[in-house]
Amino acid sequence: MARVPRRSDVPPEPLLAELLSLLDGHEAVDEPADLELLTGTLMIPVMIPEVPDAARRASVDRLQTRADRTAGATLAGLASLAPQPLAAYAAAAAERLTAQGIAHRSASAIGTLSVASATHVVEDGIEYVVATLERPGATTRQYAIIAIDQPTDALAECILTPPLTAKEGRALLRDVSDQPSTPIAPAALVARVATAAAVARELGVCLGSDAAPILPIVSRALTGDPGAIRWPETLAPWEDEDGDWADEPFDTPPRQQASPERERTGGRAASQRRAKRSSQRSARKRPRRK
Repeated sequence: MARVPRRSDVPPEPLLAELLSLLDGHEAVDEPADLELLTGTLMIPVMIPEVPDAARRASVDRLQTRADRTAGATLAGLASLAPQPLAAYAAAAAERLTAQGIAHRSASAIGTLSVASATHVVEDGIEYVVATLERPGATTRQYAIIAIDQPTDALAECILTPPLTAKEGRALLRDVSDQPSTPIAPAALVARVATAAAVARELGVCLGSDAAPILPIVSRALTGDPGAIRWPETLAPWEDEDGDWADEPFDTPPRQQASPERERTGGRAASQRRAKRSSQRSARKRPRRK
């Protein structure tokens, strides 16, 4: 006897249409970092716990039906950044598009960030953990800046910069703190971040809304697994009193034009301001779910 799907198994069409409209206007996006951020943004509504697996698979099916380069790159992003079993489902859909000759030239670079080095420094009661991230073949680097509140040992902020030149990276590292930093080994880096994230969850601390798209990217870069670090919850944009950070402009050098994704996450100067301001933020707490 054929199974009659429950109403909750059927993804609402307006939700799917709104979800996939995120891809409109991004046909020219080429940078792996921008494609990862686009994927992370798409994952926010898809991975809400109340969303049934059927709706998540339907989102992947609709991406495959869209059948353009951006959809193919987004499927590759989901294959790298989404949890299982959605990642495997997206990978199979991406392979089917590739077999049809629809492939994004940057798809293979998605999810390839890894830690080149890391340091930490304490200033004004905040420990700043800074991981320098490299992508194979890239001449730029990205930086994950994790702020940990020393009195509680709870993770208070997580920031991921767009790709920066060596000069821009040095300027950012100087601006994170005026104090000398200390190197931290990759294994110790992961343990430090995971412990601080666990404390934050236990205390009910929530990260800012702009952290939501980058958390699986940072987790994969630090550990090779987008779900290895159990992050605290993130605030919804309307709950976030500092949500205006997402609107801070990207300081674009004359030789470079910022994409919509870079404008959204902020650039070098915006990331510096975030790192400084995170020391002044009070911990946001939300009642723990029963």
